Amino acid sequence: MHSLAKKLMMARKLRFGEDGVAELLDQDVFLMLGVMLYHLEDKAGGEVSHKIGKEIGFRIVEDIKKMGLSGTKMIDFVMDLLTMNGLGEFTVEKFNLKTKNGEVWVKNSLIAREAIKMKNKNINCNFIAGLLSGIFSKNFETEIACREIACINNNSKVCRFLLNTN
Repeated sequence: MHSLAKKLMMARKLRFGEDGVAELLDQDVFLMLGVMLYHLEDKAGGEVSHKIGKEIGFRIVEDIKKMGLSGTKMIDFVMDLLTMNGLGEFTVEKFNLKTKNGEVWVKNSLIAREAIKMKNKNINCNFIAGLLSGIFSKNFETEIACREIACINNNSKVCRFLLNTN
């Protein structure tokens, strides 16, 4: 477990429930169920889901920066945090600090799992793409676009998200 996650637990800002799911103990934090994110993608559409995810990504980074993290340490911590929140297993792959281009892979994506349950092959993880765009853009203070290039809902082993500065 990341050392900052341990500090959050000590400060009573993070705890693990009986089922092992991490909970942020803050009035401003709301952890969504997978079915809620699925319906956001399905009913609101990809563009709206992406915008909501991006705004949440901005806010996550703003809150974490108050604790003194930035740069790659911030990204590592947020990837751990997203994984602990049950959105999937987040891993930064092939990210170039100079160009700010790379990929994030998500194993066992919560949204994709819900889409598989609903037998809906038309759902992508636009919310997660927006979330990653917001996190990377705010952290590196430059606009970083993110789009999904592979999804487990379409028989890929992992959901892959391409990050680039355009």
